[in-house]
Amino acid sequence: IVDAIKYVEKKTRIKKDYFISYDLNSKSVTGKSTGASIALGMIALIENKDFNSFIITGAINEQGDLLETGGLLIKILSVSKTPVKNIIVASGQKTMTVYEQYNNRLLAKNINLFEYGEKLGVNYIEIKNIEEGILLTLNEKV
Repeated sequence: IVDAIKYVEKKTRIKKDYFISYDLNSKSVTGKSTGASIALGMIALIENKDFNSFIITGAINEQGDLLETGGLLIKILSVSKTPVKNIIVASGQKTMTVYEQYNNRLLAKNINLFEYGEKLGVNYIEIKNIEEGILLTLNEKV
């Protein structure tokens, strides 16, 4: 979140105080995957913009690059159960390897994340940086 704030301050040239709170009914949420969504939310507030229907996951660095994230299979599955059918991730995450035990052997299985999303009715979108995310997700308010 700190890198998201640094990126937004650099992009907008505006320094503000932020209060970020998560109201979740879960104790199993961990990681840095909220950085991109926090940055987009902050930019939307500062620039008075609306969101399109997208979910973005991944941390960002101070330069605004979207970084790879874990748990994409469950994230795609979760998105498939919402009205929003678009998930944005860092480019380069086209496949994922999962391991399954079968007859006392460990088997590696490569999953194409685009195809997995497609089977569940989810658009799997890769971007390089938050600037691409801004173009996809934020609109001028009417």
